[in-house]
Amino acid sequence: MSSINFSELATIAIIVLVVFGPKRLPELARKAGRFAAKARAMVREAESELKAEYRDTLQPVKEARQAFTAAAQEVKGTAQRVEKDMNEAARNVEAAANEAKQDVTKAVSDQVTPIAGPARPTRRPPDTSDVGSSGSTEATTEPDEPKPEREVS
Repeated sequence: MSSINFSELATIAIIVLVVFGPKRLPELARKAGRFAAKARAMVREAESELKAEYRDTLQPVKEARQAFTAAAQEVKGTAQRVEKDMNEAARNVEAAANEAKQDVTKAVSDQVTPIAGPARPTRRPPDTSDVGSSGSTEATTEPDEPKPEREVS
């Protein structure tokens, strides 16, 4: 907005005095005062109407904001309770798993006896003490079992 300084206001007053003369100047001043009062009243009325409209328009928005804030606080509280419960459940599961691990370790250590010396081989070499008269290393059959007959071609 532009502002009128004193020199500009004095210039305007001199021009009005010259154009309208000293006789009509008081009448013009009264009319200007009434116009300014009406203009101020109109501005105040418009301002109060706008404030009322603004207040009426913003009231539902404020209520919605308050409801949203309350809901957000409730969700935050619920999330914190769920997090606390989940952490507690995780600790309980971890404790139960550690207890089960200790039980299994104890049960296995009770069942297994330590072996002294090196580990035994899992595959036994063929028994060569029972070598037949032909010197072959074929395993002989047990005397209880009948020998399988070979087909002659």
